Amino acid sequence: MHTPLRTERLQIAAVSNSKHIIDVALKFTGATGRQIVQESVNLLRSILGSTKVHPDRLTYALAGFIFHCKSPKPFGGPKMSPGFLQYNGTTAADTLEFIVTTAYGATWNTNNPKALKFLVKSFNRMMEMHFRGMKDEVDELMLKGMKKAGHIEWFKSSLIPLHLRHVDEDGVFSQSQGVSFKFPSHHSSPKLNGLKGDL
Repeated sequence: MHTPLRTERLQIAAVSNSKHIIDVALKFTGATGRQIVQESVNLLRSILGSTKVHPDRLTYALAGFIFHCKSPKPFGGPKMSPGFLQYNGTTAADTLEFIVTTAYGATWNTNNPKALKFLVKSFNRMMEMHFRGMKDEVDELMLKGMKKAGHIEWFKSSLIPLHLRHVDEDGVFSQSQGVSFKFPSHHSSPKLNGLKGDL
C-alpha cells in the first residue's frame, strides 16, 4: 500500500494551553491541500462552537476583521476592488471556508505565510474581544462582516438577529495566552511546499 509522502508544511493549529487560541505551526503531514484546509476549517468550527454564542456571530465578526481593503492580499487591495469581493457564498459556513481556503492558497502560491498569519491574528483578537465581553465592538464587526459578505444590505440599518446576540462567557480571557509568530532560527525562511492547484 502506498504511503503518502510526509512533508513539513505550515498549518493552523490549536495552542496547547488554551482551547480558544490558534497559532501557525510547522507540521509533518501527508495530507493534501484540500485535507489541510478542511482540517483547519473543522478546527475553527470546533473552537467557535465551544463558546456560548452562536458560531455564526463570531464567524461574521472574523469576516469584519478580514474583509477590509487595508487587509493584506489576497483579502485587501484597492478600495474599488479588494480581494474579498471574490467571495460569493451565501452562508456563514461558506464565509469561514472562503477565508481559510483563501489564506492557505495565498500562502502556498507565494511561499509567504503573511495571509495565514493575518487570519490567525484576526481570529485570536476576535476571540479575545468576545471573551472580554466587548459586546458593542463585536456587534459592529459582525454587522460589517455580514454586509461585506453580502448577507445583509449595506446601506440599511440592521437589527442583530436574536440568535446572533452576545452571551457572556464564564471566566476571563488571559492576554498572556496570546501567541507570537516567530519561527525557530532554522525555519526563518520556511519552505511552504507550495500546493498550487491542490485546492
